[in-house]
Amino acid sequence: MIDHVREGRIRSFDGTEIATFRQGEEGRWLLLANGLGGNIRAWTHQLSHFRDKLRFATWDYRSLYRSGPAVNRSFTIEDHVRDARIVMDEYGVEDAVVVGWSMGVQVALEMVRQFPDRVSALVLANGTNGKPLDQIFGPRGAGIIHKGLRAVGKVAPFLQPAIAPLAGMPLAIRLLKASGLVSDTLDEDVFHELAGEFAKLNFKDYMEIFVELSRHDAREIFPTISVPTLVFVGGKDFMTPSWMGIELSEQIPGAELTVVPGASHYTCVEYPDLFNFRLERFLTEHGLL
Repeated sequence: MIDHVREGRIRSFDGTEIATFRQGEEGRWLLLANGLGGNIRAWTHQLSHFRDKLRFATWDYRSLYRSGPAVNRSFTIEDHVRDARIVMDEYGVEDAVVVGWSMGVQVALEMVRQFPDRVSALVLANGTNGKPLDQIFGPRGAGIIHKGLRAVGKVAPFLQPAIAPLAGMPLAIRLLKASGLVSDTLDEDVFHELAGEFAKLNFKDYMEIFVELSRHDAREIFPTISVPTLVFVGGKDFMTPSWMGIELSEQIPGAELTVVPGASHYTCVEYPDLFNFRLERFLTEHGLL
């Protein structure tokens, strides 16, 4: 566990046990919405940089990492948002700057739709403007991929014992860098820990979450978003290509765009100083810090 971070456990709306995390005693609340493949470790540099200035709250998505399996076997973005609201209630967070990374961008946008009064600003990193698989492969192609993801989820438990030890190995990280899937500036220590924990996940549930996030679409609310919004885009992001983030920023009134040319999908881990500087300036300019 990261220093100064306290872990808790709560029961969500359907009885699912959710692992929660908080840091800080003073300052505005930032609610961190993780990527599908990440947990609190992905925010190591942000937690350290803002430790004495802000308060942080986050949670592990249902069925992932330290949270328990989803009791109702439902994994929609709306379910994750209901979990988020209960986390906020648990910590007495009346409103927060919601910082979403990857899948967390969709969670953050859905939070604006479900309870806008509790979102004071949005920071959206390496995300999509809605239904990413449909946009790239078309509805029919997305449907085929959904079936493939579920098939992988069924066989993954049989392959995990052989594959899990390889996650986060130096050779694997070198191959990711050589292929351009991650930047040379990647914090390897953080990524190693993320990969090690990722390899232990329940991949049947993971793939169900993947299917549900690929079906989610919040584009209809973009014109109505009135809170300050900052969008981060990785110039070398193969998972959510840069055009997705650029379109997202263009559709939200007044949204600010920061493109990090050398970043892949892990901007906050690859370029933490730049990310933190831009985030701090955004919060300061909008009276949030």
